[in-house]
Amino acid sequence: MLTIRLRDISETELTSQNLKTGKKIRFPLFTGDGQPTSVKLTLDDVHDFYRAEAENRASKKKPAILSPFLFHNRTGGSYWNVEKATCSGFDSIWQRHMKKALTDTQLGESFTDHDLRTKVASDLDTDQEASDLLAHSSLQITQKHYRLKGQKVTPAPGFSIPKRESK
Repeated sequence: MLTIRLRDISETELTSQNLKTGKKIRFPLFTGDGQPTSVKLTLDDVHDFYRAEAENRASKKKPAILSPFLFHNRTGGSYWNVEKATCSGFDSIWQRHMKKALTDTQLGESFTDHDLRTKVASDLDTDQEASDLLAHSSLQITQKHYRLKGQKVTPAPGFSIPKRESK
């Protein structure tokens, strides 16, 4: 997520590359009937956030920050440190916002950005859908580490239990 560049976003989709596997995945911005997807709505929120930041900087007569990254730090650089494979700046921001969410909302316990991947994978209907979305190299990785709720199945049709007579 932190390595997404603005050039990775077209009018119709967002393209992302998994850092571990190198697999590219594409997220549509609109459904088949033209409705915006959750990815599109989130991108709009991110753009609105940075637009407000730019207006705030302009009101203080500070130059706008130009960055090729969707999520960028105050100098326009990426939060992802390629050499160290860390994102300490983003981690600090996440921790501050998590503390605030715990005190200001009804959120019961903290969670990490990685927990979001597990939640999304567990909520999907099939292991294959989850594996494709997470861009895993094998289905077994998804099944072992991300599918906490298990596979969703439909019971066999035509089976019924006879009612007991009340005494």
